[in-house]
Parts: sequence; C-alpha cells; structure tokens
Amino acid sequence: MRLAKPALTTLMGISLISISAPSWAQNPDAPPAFHDVQLSHGFAPDPSSYAVRAAGAINAERLDDHCQGYITDAPTLALTYNAGSAPLYISGASDNDTTLIVRLPDGSYSCNDDSGEFGTNPGVMVDDPQSGRYAIWLGTLTAGEGYPASMIHISETGYSDRNPFSRTLNTLLAPQASITLRDGFSDDPYTLQTRAGGEVNASHVEGANCFGYAQEAANLALTYRAGRHPLYIAARGDFDGVLMVRTPSGEWMCDDDSARNLNPGIRLDKPESGDYLIWAGTLGERTPQDSEIVISAIGYFANDNTLNPALTPSAGEGRLRDGFSPDPVTIQVEAGGPADSDSIASDSIDEGGYCSGSFARAPNYRVNYRAGDGALKFSAEADEDTTLAILGPNGHWRCDDDTAGSLNPGITYDDPQSGDYTIYVGRYSDGEDALNATLFISQTGYGAEAVSHEITPEANALYHEINLEPRFLPDPYELEVPVDGLIEARQAIEDETYCAGYITREPTIVVNYTGDGQMLYVYTEGTNDTTLAVRRPSGEWQCDDDGAQRSNAGLEIKDPDSGRYVIYVGRFSDSDPLRADVRISESEFSRD
Repeated sequence: MRLAKPALTTLMGISLISISAPSWAQNPDAPPAFHDVQLSHGFAPDPSSYAVRAAGAINAERLDDHCQGYITDAPTLALTYNAGSAPLYISGASDNDTTLIVRLPDGSYSCNDDSGEFGTNPGVMVDDPQSGRYAIWLGTLTAGEGYPASMIHISETGYSDRNPFSRTLNTLLAPQASITLRDGFSDDPYTLQTRAGGEVNASHVEGANCFGYAQEAANLALTYRAGRHPLYIAARGDFDGVLMVRTPSGEWMCDDDSARNLNPGIRLDKPESGDYLIWAGTLGERTPQDSEIVISAIGYFANDNTLNPALTPSAGEGRLRDGFSPDPVTIQVEAGGPADSDSIASDSIDEGGYCSGSFARAPNYRVNYRAGDGALKFSAEADEDTTLAILGPNGHWRCDDDTAGSLNPGITYDDPQSGDYTIYVGRYSDGEDALNATLFISQTGYGAEAVSHEITPEANALYHEINLEPRFLPDPYELEVPVDGLIEARQAIEDETYCAGYITREPTIVVNYTGDGQMLYVYTEGTNDTTLAVRRPSGEWQCDDDGAQRSNAGLEIKDPDSGRYVIYVGRFSDSDPLRADVRISESEFSRD
C-alpha cells in the first residue's frame, strides 16, 4: 500500500506550497515535502514513481561531506520500506542536473550525482536494504535553478529515467522567424539577431547526439532551394554556443565549435531542398544570450574558408622527374590558415583517407612531376603538430597527420602519376600566427635525412649467416649483434602483422635451416628494449616486441620449414645505437 499527501501534487501540475522556507538545518525526521510512501518487497507497480520538485537553498554537505547539491530542509520524499532479498533502487529524473541524498534506516547517508545510468540523472542502489524509514532528497547540482518539476522512482529491478515533465526541441511550434532562400542568393550572408539558450536540454532530442540548452521553439525556419554550392549555418556571440539543425529529411545535426572561437557551425556539402529548423543554444548556462544566426553559401559567416587549389602557391612552383637530385628537395613554407580540412569533400579523398587540420586557402607549393618507376614521398616538419593535404594529378586528395613520426605528416605515392601535385601544409590545431615549417619531397623517405623505408630481405646478412639442422648444438645458439637501424619496421614490412621498432635495410642475421623440428625459437636477452622481425622461407613475417622476459623480444616459429630465415633485430625507439644478444633454440625461452 502507498500513501501520499493528496493536497500536494498532481502528475502534471505540482504545487510549491509544500516547500517550506529553509531553516538551514536539515531534519531527516520531518514530514516530507511531497510524499510519505509505504512499500513492501515485491511491490507493484515497479517502478513506483512520484512527481516532485527538486532543489532547495541548503548545501547538502551539511548532511554529509560526501553529498553535493542544494536541497530543502525536510526530505523531498519519505519511504517506509519492508525489505526482502532484492536490492532497492532509488533514482531521480529531471531536465536539470540533479543530485540524490538518501538517509538509510541506520542513520547513514548514500549520495549520488550522475550514476543513475541516464545522463545527469542520479541514482542510489542499496544492495542489501534494511527495513525502515528512508529519507530522500532530490536536489539540484547548482544553486538558483528554481524548483524544476522532476520524478523520483523506487524500484527493486533497476533505475528509471521516465520524466513526463521533460521538454525537448519542438518541431511543431512556430519558429521565431522564417526565411526563404535559394542557392546563390544575393546579400549573402543572411543574418538573424536572436537569443540563444533556454530551459530545454538538447540532449533529450531522441535519435540525435545534441548537447547544450535552447528554447523549445526553433529560432529560425529556413526554406531552401538547393543548388551546386554547400550551405553553411553558423551562430556567434560572446559565449560558448551550440547549434541544432533539423534537415528536410528529418535528420538532426548538432555542433559546438566548428566555426571557431567557441562558435558553432554546420556545413552541408550537398544540402537538400526543403525546410530546415534551426536552434541557437548555449553550451553551459541556460540563461539566454544575445546571438546572431548566419546563413551563407560561401563559408561560415560568409568567409570563404575553403581550399582553392587554383590559387598561386605561396612558396612557388617547381618541376621534378623520377630520379631527381638532390634528394630530398626542401621548401620553406608557412603552415596553417583559416581554411578547415572539412572543406575537402569526402568523396574526393582517396579511399580510407581522412583529412585534419587548418590550412591557408592558397596552396603552399605545386610540383609538376614526370613519373618513372620510383615512389614519390612528401613530408613536413615543424615545432608543432603539422598535417598534409595533397591534390594529385587524378583529382583526388590524400591527407596525413603523423605518419612521418614525431607529429610530422608523411604521404607516399607508391605508383605516382605524371602531372601536378598541389601541396598544403597545415597545422593540426587552430592558431592565429603562421607556423614556420619545412616541406620535403623525396623518393627515398621522409624528412631531412630522407631515409628510405624499403628493406632488402634478399640481401646478405650484415653480421651473421649460419646453417642449422634439427637438434643443433649448442642450443641455444648465441650471437651478439649491433642494433642501429633507422627504418621504421611498421612502414617497411607490408604485412598484416604489426611490426615495431627501428631496423636496418639489410637483415641482421640469416639462418639457413634444414628443418623437421616441431618448434624454433628466436629471442633476445639483455637490458635494452629490442624488437624482432623474422621472415620465414614462405615469405610470411612474424614480429614481436616484448614477448620474452622484461623488454626482450621473443618469437616461437611453429612447424619450421626448411629454407632461409631472415632475422631483423631492432630497437624499440630511435635512440642511441645498442648491442643485443640473440638466441636461436629448439627449446622454449623464459617469459615474464
């Protein structure tokens, strides 16, 4: 049986009369502000739900140092519970960020902010509940939020976030303003002075990944006739803003900072014709703020922030042909600018590629290349994290961030075409000042050293070539070798196996094995962090970093076949050269 004070609440309208003025000292035994409930284990319905108003003026830390939020002096709800073996779940549901404080029958407190499994809703689970009185406060995380209509749910099966008082962005309400535009409209941009923010939590929009606060009705309804140009929707103000847009097809698009300087922006490369609903919101505070919505077919705020490969390159142009010298060619450039990488249409990027960073609108450099049999490699270096975007002769873009190592980008054309390569050097993060950088063009590798990442497993071993038969002696067969390679194994070994470390071009060791053994083991011993890459006679690669003890590498080669085993011994980082002890055995090595 449940008992409730009948004069205090109805489900959709809650009286504030029951909230007493704060006495600045909580009284857990006082009559509750809203409901006095009695439940026994196995109760129905489950959950049992109660309409309340959250918040208060008293800091919950007065009850317990581990509690937070602002509450009333009397409990929001009191539960007299006859416990069974099931756990007890108490949860709150509100559009506001609420907190939950529960005084258990033994006088202890359990408090929570956001662990109700549903956004900012709180939840407390009592794993082995006692019978007795539970005093429950539902507060707000911050002061001064009024007394938002909320729900308290009590269950023996789990938390609940059902909230009939929840408000969301309402596509049926009349917008504040309406405008009809078509692609290429005059007086670009269109601007609307409005107020951003409100009481509606945008995260409650079903089927969307939105955030921030807005009013229920849209700020602007845009009827748009699309053409060949993109559509830019942005908002700006002296606060951290957000945008929510519902497209003609019903898709929700949301953004925080894409238009820079804490201003939100949404770019539609191929906009639909039809009706767009646009909300301007605030990221944190609900208090409405002066804002301006800006619609353009040129760019965010009508600034053309697209890359224009047709412009004259800022660092000039050049011609190269296969086999060029000197290698690498170096060009000093200024990286970064106002153009965003997302202005590169995704369908023009080579399959599997992704562009990042900010660039100047004009290219940094353009090279006309006459291709031959060799590869073509581009990389850049700077004191900060740089990126690359290159428009190739085939009209497709390739982009990179860190492939050249140390936050430097690198792009390789293994089978380059003849024609123009238009090159942009960007910076990964936004920045107002130009970033000095160096662009490298090479056929052998990345950076100033232009180390080729090609290895020659067919070459003679640098240090040892040995012949072994099954049950060889001594076992293990011991070899000492220098380790001083500069080639990154992960780039040099084109195989599904991930290979770590830095290796030499030629093999460290070659083992000619006449095999009918069950297992062959190759491992390193010592205090240095070493790596191993072994190519079997079949051409299959096996690689390892720390498979043996400590930071030593270790590989087990199952069912070794007869033939030539190529062994590369590497160092995990490109530090100073070192030496390694290599062991080859038919007996298993020790592991950590």
